[in-house]
Amino acid sequence: MKDQTLDSGVLLINKPKDISSFGVVSRVRKMLGRKKVGHLGTLDPFAVGLLPIVFGRGTRLTQYLMDHDKVYRVQVVLGIATDTMDRQGAVVAKSPLSEERILELLEHDSQIIRFAVGSLVGVQEQKPPMYSAVKVEGKPLYYYARRGEEIARASREIEVYRAELLGVKQGYSLHSPEDKILDLDIIIHCSKGTYIRVLADELGRRLDSAAHASELERVKVGSLPNEQAITLTEAESLFYDDCGQDSKRWVNTVRQLGHVLDLEQAASDFPAQNLDDAQALKIASGMAISASETLAGLDGRQSRLLGGQPAYIDSADFIQNESASAFARSTVSNSLQKNIICLLWRGRLIALARLTEDDKFQPETVFVTREELLRERGNEDS
Repeated sequence: MKDQTLDSGVLLINKPKDISSFGVVSRVRKMLGRKKVGHLGTLDPFAVGLLPIVFGRGTRLTQYLMDHDKVYRVQVVLGIATDTMDRQGAVVAKSPLSEERILELLEHDSQIIRFAVGSLVGVQEQKPPMYSAVKVEGKPLYYYARRGEEIARASREIEVYRAELLGVKQGYSLHSPEDKILDLDIIIHCSKGTYIRVLADELGRRLDSAAHASELERVKVGSLPNEQAITLTEAESLFYDDCGQDSKRWVNTVRQLGHVLDLEQAASDFPAQNLDDAQALKIASGMAISASETLAGLDGRQSRLLGGQPAYIDSADFIQNESASAFARSTVSNSLQKNIICLLWRGRLIALARLTEDDKFQPETVFVTREELLRERGNEDS
């Protein structure tokens, strides 16, 4: 089990510009020396920022961690629209900003712009852009877009929890240097599946103008520590120069440097419960266990991972605690609503379970086998 733990986890990569998320995964896969590698949410090639890479048994966390809220910082160019809704596309519309219009937008601390940005907050239906990897009839939408075809596509419900204007700069368009533009610096906290490019385009419409996203950075995925991310360049330098292309040595190195999260750390947004040996063996065998009996020794409280360490708290109190950030509260609340519980044995994540209506922890995803637990218990007890 120890070997499997070391061979699994979530690598925090700071994605550079001008490479696809798949391209990052491909290069990381080579360094890991394994095929079982994935990521927790696509970033457009022009975007930078946090791209969590799951590997080994960590790939079993994907369906849970993909649901996390995201926080982005986006630069929106007001005055120019492109077919891709980002800086890489061809100009499809211009809305030249006169001096009078610029002064109007900037007066009273950019009040008009701030109001428009704030109006993005809320639950809404959003269509994926034509230049995206969403598949229709087995082909990605960008396949049709490159052929000049507009394909009917279903909207999806997304939610913007926060949208705030951080600043405004005047400038000239890179696409057409003679045109004046406003560069808007915006922070957006949203649900999974939200296309920030589409929000940028929509913001332009709400300001009676044209707009596109010129820069995009993902700064948060759930509560994963983005400050522990390593750049792709740094990761490859360690692999090729320092570790002699030795995958095992490289994984140990980036883990020791704090760039790899253990499974229990990666799942720390979910409530967690410690198990005794007998309960752990049942869970590892795929059997449900009584939730009330498991919680009895904790006076009815749940064990929860906070900062990677077990701590006992009341979940409702945590959500209502005003000292917790809105982002943390929404993330934890979403996790609790799904009734997903981390089950720990001796401080290690062995399964994710669902709390059923008949008061049981039913394992959904198990990370160890019964044989591994027995072997590990024998080694630790000897």
